[in-house]
Amino acid sequence: MSADGSPQLDVEVDEQYPIDENEELPADQGFQKNTAPFYPKTELDRIKSIPDAALKREELERFKETLAYQQEGAAGLQLALEHEIRQRPNISEDVIKKMIADFTSEHRLNDQQITLVEYALAEYRKKHTAVASAIEQYPEPSDLFTYVFGKEPLGRVEVIPGPMTLFFSCEDLRDYALIYSQSFVNGMLPREEEIAEADSSGGVSIPLARQYELRGTLIASKGLFSSNRKDGKLRNIEDIKYSSAKSILIHEEQHAIHKIFRQYNKEGYAPLEYYDFHTPPENEMVARENLTHYLRTRRIIAEVRAKDELLAFLKTGNPYSDTLATLLKPQSEGGLYDYLRSTQLELESKAEGGQWDFEYQKILPEIESKVFSEEYIRLLKKGIEAFKTVSEEIRSSREIAAQKGSKEKYKLSPAEETVAYLEHHALRYWPRVAMRMKHRQMDKEYEYSMSDVRGSSQVQYDDDETLLRLPKQETSAHRRTGKNDRFRI
Repeated sequence: MSADGSPQLDVEVDEQYPIDENEELPADQGFQKNTAPFYPKTELDRIKSIPDAALKREELERFKETLAYQQEGAAGLQLALEHEIRQRPNISEDVIKKMIADFTSEHRLNDQQITLVEYALAEYRKKHTAVASAIEQYPEPSDLFTYVFGKEPLGRVEVIPGPMTLFFSCEDLRDYALIYSQSFVNGMLPREEEIAEADSSGGVSIPLARQYELRGTLIASKGLFSSNRKDGKLRNIEDIKYSSAKSILIHEEQHAIHKIFRQYNKEGYAPLEYYDFHTPPENEMVARENLTHYLRTRRIIAEVRAKDELLAFLKTGNPYSDTLATLLKPQSEGGLYDYLRSTQLELESKAEGGQWDFEYQKILPEIESKVFSEEYIRLLKKGIEAFKTVSEEIRSSREIAAQKGSKEKYKLSPAEETVAYLEHHALRYWPRVAMRMKHRQMDKEYEYSMSDVRGSSQVQYDDDETLLRLPKQETSAHRRTGKNDRFRI
């Protein structure tokens, strides 16, 4: 921790890809101002018919930018809906329609993408209704256990209902093993080896159920969670005493909700129909470009989810280095945020299964390591560094205001204000946002440092004495922004 109590960053940001401070943010780019639905296949067919090679390359680059932005919006809509579902299980149709309309307009989502979202929402409503019905029919945890698993529990159980999940906290290992092994589906008890395997785990989310409508809703933990209630019972997530246990349950709930959306778009918002990996490429360079772009597109949903976790961790003052380590911990080592692992397994299966041309197969490990490991790690590091920069600039701005005599009481901490500042920008743009904010803060500090020379013949002030003007030269802000004010956020 620093002297002022702020967390310290223990990672070095890789400067292999320096930030171009003259590069415009997406909101400034013309292609994103078009709100008409974007249909990638139709646009790609149009581009292929362009006879001029130079124009075709230019249009293809624009296509890639638009496709990536659209897919980022599709992923963002999914994440926003998942959050709303967790916060408000009975979310109204009007709220959902507005959310879909906002993302559709901003990211040019097409009717096919909206249909997939509507399918997923319909599936959620079915499971939400099934869970609510089961709880209403069997309010006692032991009775609900018997109904769901076909066996009376051997020990005490507690049940916490979620938006579309039933979480069973089991005191007796054999009850937990019954769920873990899924042997109950066939009316069987778990074998000794299955009990031993269950004992080596702490929790599980299973896809099967005796009741069809409850499939994908069942979660369980080994051992009872400690309760805040005097009677020791658990009725909702707030009854769980320890935050680590709450985190596990929240993660499993999010995972269950996420799987519903995922099943309706197994390509992760980057359909393979836009990428031909069956046909041999013109040369290795083309193969590398195609595969790199495809993997970066498949990485978008992981970026969106990682951004959300970054904001959640850093808002509470979690140390920067700890946050990075948590997000990068592999699933094989118990990591909860290894968002790219399932995509890696899927791609490797397709490549090794003969679905891809050999030229793409042989370079997949290298490109996958570059995009899913090196670039992803660098993206998170730069995001954390940007968060740190924005937070420090906000703190500095408040100090300058206090030195000027401001008595303002701030409702948000610097970290909370940073979250509000960054949450509307994609993670990959955080460094640019931070750089622009730093430049603006430097100008404010310059203005304040010059206040002592007020009245000098070399310095003039506007009538309201808020904007410093230097005769015969531009201010640093004007040199950077120019007449179009490109650095305005």
